[in-house]
Amino acid sequence: MRFQCLFAVVLSLFINAQSIWAASVLIETPGALASSGLRPISVPYNAIGHMAEVRVGPNPVTIGGIGVMGQPLLTSKIAWVVYSDIDKSAPIFRTDAVTLAAGARQWYDSIDYGQDFSFTLQASQKYWIGFVLDTSLESFLFFYNDSFPPPRDGQSVTQNGLTLPLENAANPIGTFNDPRIGLGTSTAQLGVRLYEGVPVPEPAGPLLVLTGCTLLAFSRRRTPR
Repeated sequence: MRFQCLFAVVLSLFINAQSIWAASVLIETPGALASSGLRPISVPYNAIGHMAEVRVGPNPVTIGGIGVMGQPLLTSKIAWVVYSDIDKSAPIFRTDAVTLAAGARQWYDSIDYGQDFSFTLQASQKYWIGFVLDTSLESFLFFYNDSFPPPRDGQSVTQNGLTLPLENAANPIGTFNDPRIGLGTSTAQLGVRLYEGVPVPEPAGPLLVLTGCTLLAFSRRRTPR
């Protein structure tokens, strides 16, 4: 009986822990993301990352993670950032910086590096979401759909109350500690994906199982033989 109760508690804790990481993708850049660019670059301006335009529908949307399609050519420090639609403004949200080892092309998601969060994008607003880098020049490849000149190899997408348009993009300009958004500096549709806000499970499941086992054990002890 004790073993069965212990197993039930452990199983319940495992199921609850799994829900922490089961974040779903709200929206993702469609297309092959066949084009690539290097960051950071020093000309024509000191671009230290790249941003995707994100439009919010009539209702607010809470995000819990950001992913970008990239490839570190050298060890790179990265932070995922959110900007409002104000030129030369600072990020309104940024994760802690994490270090990426040189590696293959893949999605680099903030939640895979302990940078899950809860940030609400307000209704009917425009944001710029992407990444900033602290690394050597031209040591990180980012991948995108090229929207200019035609033919275009990407498309706009609307999903879960968010839109990733094709034509517009932007660059964070300056330094890693003080990156400012440069609106109108790019037409590359960054490979980006946004995760829903990560739910924090209530401990009610494991607590109820443990309470039930305790009451059952107590009642068995008091039952006359």
